[in-house]
Amino acid sequence: MQDQGRQPYLHEHITCVAAPTTWLSGPSGALAADPDGLYVEDRRVLARFTVTVAGHVPVPIGARRIGAATAEFTAVVRELGDEGPDPTVTLTRHRTAVPDGGVETLTLTNHSHRTLSVAVDVRAATDFARMGAVKDGRTRDLPLSGLTTSSRAPDGMTVTLAADPPPTGPDLTWDVTLPPRRTWTARIDITRVDIARADIARADIARADIAGTDIAKTDIAKTDIARTDIARLDAAHVDIARTDAAPVDSAQTDTARADTARADTARTDIAQADIARTDIAQAHIAQTDIAQAHTAQTDIAQADTARMDIAQVDVARTSVARMSAARTGSAPVDGVSELRVRADDRRLDELVRAGVEDLDALRRADGPDVYYTAGSPWYLTLFGRDSLWAARLALPMGTAVAAGTLRALARRQGTRHDPDTDEEPGKILHEVRPPDASYHLPPVYYGTVDATALWVSTLADAWRWGLPPSEVEPLLSNVERALDWLAGHDGFIAYRASAKGLTNHGWKDSGDGVQHADGRIAEGPLALSEVQAYAYRAALDGAALLDVFGRGGGDRWRAWAADLAERFRKAFWCPGGYPAIALDGSGAQVDSVASNMGHLLGTGLLNAEESRAVAGHVAALASPFGVRTVAPGSGGYNPLSYHLGSVWPHDTAIALVGLARDGHRAEAAALVRALVAAGERFGFRLPELYGGDDAPTPYPAACRPQAWSAAAGPALLTALLGLDVDVPAGRVTISPLWPSPVGGYRIRGLRIGSGALDVSVTADGAATVHSAPAGLTVQKVQ
Repeated sequence: MQDQGRQPYLHEHITCVAAPTTWLSGPSGALAADPDGLYVEDRRVLARFTVTVAGHVPVPIGARRIGAATAEFTAVVRELGDEGPDPTVTLTRHRTAVPDGGVETLTLTNHSHRTLSVAVDVRAATDFARMGAVKDGRTRDLPLSGLTTSSRAPDGMTVTLAADPPPTGPDLTWDVTLPPRRTWTARIDITRVDIARADIARADIARADIAGTDIAKTDIAKTDIARTDIARLDAAHVDIARTDAAPVDSAQTDTARADTARADTARTDIAQADIARTDIAQAHIAQTDIAQAHTAQTDIAQADTARMDIAQVDVARTSVARMSAARTGSAPVDGVSELRVRADDRRLDELVRAGVEDLDALRRADGPDVYYTAGSPWYLTLFGRDSLWAARLALPMGTAVAAGTLRALARRQGTRHDPDTDEEPGKILHEVRPPDASYHLPPVYYGTVDATALWVSTLADAWRWGLPPSEVEPLLSNVERALDWLAGHDGFIAYRASAKGLTNHGWKDSGDGVQHADGRIAEGPLALSEVQAYAYRAALDGAALLDVFGRGGGDRWRAWAADLAERFRKAFWCPGGYPAIALDGSGAQVDSVASNMGHLLGTGLLNAEESRAVAGHVAALASPFGVRTVAPGSGGYNPLSYHLGSVWPHDTAIALVGLARDGHRAEAAALVRALVAAGERFGFRLPELYGGDDAPTPYPAACRPQAWSAAAGPALLTALLGLDVDVPAGRVTISPLWPSPVGGYRIRGLRIGSGALDVSVTADGAATVHSAPAGLTVQKVQ
């Protein structure tokens, strides 16, 4: 039982994500105690979800993730079936998160030699707990409400449960007669009915895809009873009908059109599966009519049964993300799933694949735009710093999410001074929450010192990667306001603790996250080293944008950046030859050796000698699995702390990209190896953070997936290739790391502008460009 008032641990949980939905459980699949639950929009719509067979609790024997949104749990019912040591009755729970809830398929299999007559009993309940209360361990006194068909919270939130086939007994009980070598299946849909219209449309398509997957699995097993197959197909068509009926308002017309097109694809998948299964197709003439209408659009029916099963699972993996795609005028969001790598070190392939899937699952719409929510379960919302860094590191997947993130944040750019929320004119926010989310911060909170500069540089980077000028120009007034906010500080860009928010406003935002080398907590106002580097880069990036678009002011910001660099050089460098993590309120150096210095690399703030010094210190901070947040010799070092010795994959990835950009090949290659090894250690879903010991341990409360950790995969490819992209100049430069830390590799689907780059690199760094976007010159530098 989770202790009241303590944050729950997550390290043993299986997480299925399809933003804004998170489904959390332990390895058994049962929802039994905090933080277990199915959450939609930061509310727990399903708090308890258990299954018994003939009164027995199945014994879990295995659990696995199948993509970002799907997991499968296997258990045995030892009390049933044949006598002897081997289990002969199994229960499988196949679970998928969709944007408005979730779908669970129960499959009871009788491998014994006797007919079973059993009751399968499901118990479900909800408490409508808010995510903030779950995170803080404040849910013990919340009443549970049993769920058989629907439940409504006092504030009007409603959750429904539908089962197919319908229960044959009271509540959610099925009386099952199961002959030897046969299976019984039931599908349970849990739906929050009052979410955004666009999410409803996406969810209906996703549910139809799940139905198609179930059909393909039936073909493989060849053990389902015909009436169960028919019921599944009927449910699939009900889902399609719901998709057709989903209301779409005028602001979502483009998304609705994309959803409609994908609804056709979902119909095709199911119908073509019917063609392949002639026994079911003959039983459903209407299904055959649909199949004939779409025969030319798919080759599923021509695939053998195993290939069809794989294809349908792939559809289930990616459909949720594709349904949320919003067109922004640049590369289509669907293109994110095209990024693939094939390396001699196959761990890299898996790390990139898992990162792409998790990023897809973490996407969320903000009107016509999309952005990456920060992470599941605690941060499934728009953040300034996190969403920007994730979009920026993931630019090899396309510019659409970066553009959506920039616009979503620009719409909320600060316009006034408000000490309660830390809003200031020109400032980019920290995070957005529903007003009733039960978090301690204001619903729209601006307590971040770095997001404003990161916003400017993310726009400049997206422009260089091919974001069309028509999407850049409307944001230039936001650029000017952001730069004015940076320049409005007296001296360095610094922050004070919020009156009603966070003590620290950098990425190490825990209360003890900024310390002196002897372990003393630094007193503010604090000027962080990486924030000065971000501001320097933002001033130069902003100046370039203003010049190109004829806005004026570029010289002012270049002069401001030069002055900042000179002042930084005099104030921040410690006697040991490294930059302090910060200056404290008295102007003294906060002298701990910390990973923040890695963020200075590649910004241009450092000269060549300084860059070499920082590269050496970053290498010294590294464990075999990434860069530690502080050096082991620091007074406050703790490898299982949040910011004082742990390893954060995004922190390592940012340092890695900077090392590669500044030409420190050996140090960069070492961090590539470290992140690939960490990926293998954590099942290729890199968590928010993990322990800094030489053999990494999970940080028990870490989010998995976390957007900027997932984006480390695409960022690895940028560093490996030594990519320098400048679409406005018509140029792409490749300078691969060599010798390659992953052997030879080939990257396909790396999006630049309106096209994609296909390139292979040998172990010794020789690059071959197989195809490139039209109009771009690819230069190879050895």
